[in-house]
Amino acid sequence: MDITDCLASTRHDLQRLSFDTRPALGDAMPGIGVHHALPSPLTDLQAHAAGDVRVCRISGDRLRYGPAPGGDPSATMLASFVISGSCTVRQDGQDVRIDAGHYVFHDLTRPFQVDFQDPFEALLVGFSENAIIRAVGCPEIIATQPFGSNSGLSALAASYLHRLADYLRDLDERTFARLSGTAVSLLAISAAEIIKPRRQNSWTRSATLKRIKSYSLARLQTPGLSPARAAADIGISIRYLHALFRQEGETFSSWLWSQRLEACRAKISSPDFKQQTIGALALEFGFSNFSHFSRRFRRAYGVSARELRMQLFGRQS
Repeated sequence: MDITDCLASTRHDLQRLSFDTRPALGDAMPGIGVHHALPSPLTDLQAHAAGDVRVCRISGDRLRYGPAPGGDPSATMLASFVISGSCTVRQDGQDVRIDAGHYVFHDLTRPFQVDFQDPFEALLVGFSENAIIRAVGCPEIIATQPFGSNSGLSALAASYLHRLADYLRDLDERTFARLSGTAVSLLAISAAEIIKPRRQNSWTRSATLKRIKSYSLARLQTPGLSPARAAADIGISIRYLHALFRQEGETFSSWLWSQRLEACRAKISSPDFKQQTIGALALEFGFSNFSHFSRRFRRAYGVSARELRMQLFGRQS
């Protein structure tokens, strides 16, 4: 075999190995998709799982990963801890550099990208969002926030993750379950320490809620308007959207239907639309079931839509 054939064979083997690392990382950490692993594949991958917690130590030359299309929604949170090297995290229009000894959280239900350009080692900790939500309230507000040396607790969590990575290969199942549970608790506590002061600023929450409502009011006649679509277009997670409305004592859906009902009532009460049938107006605002519309209208305003129109214009439509 000449040098050209040798190089071609080597390049083929690298590409094959790189391809083979992609499902391996995805299997070890459900919800993660490898977007790029060239020119070198992962040189090591160690993984353990206990309950809904998964821990994976990886090393390699270059790697880019993010949420996998159609990933497992039960694996909703990820912490990426950089053991050596550095990476760039892209989310919500921001690029943040994460150096060795620091970690960052990701919400796997939202787009993000982690990019290692040089040789690296990292520890990935995947878990449900419940631990973070209990401590912080809204997991997406900690995205792109580097942790590790900015507080005593995050430094403690970073040190613990580093030691966990050192011993990961030798842990039995029972010991791993205990240690990984402690790791998740430390991650949640460190997140709460940094984020809770920010959450005291109710103006931010009010401004976001106002954006959601303004966006939705401009699209009351859009049939496909849903919490998921509104959250995606605003740039927040659907969980955060629901949390904002819960703080108001209602749901997005109940608020949306009440606004559609009020817009419909306004048109029924306007002489500009008195030639348009009530059924057509109801359908215009998404009420495909006229009986459902009639019940909601009477419950909201104390009269039927036809009675209201007769009171205003002296005839029934």
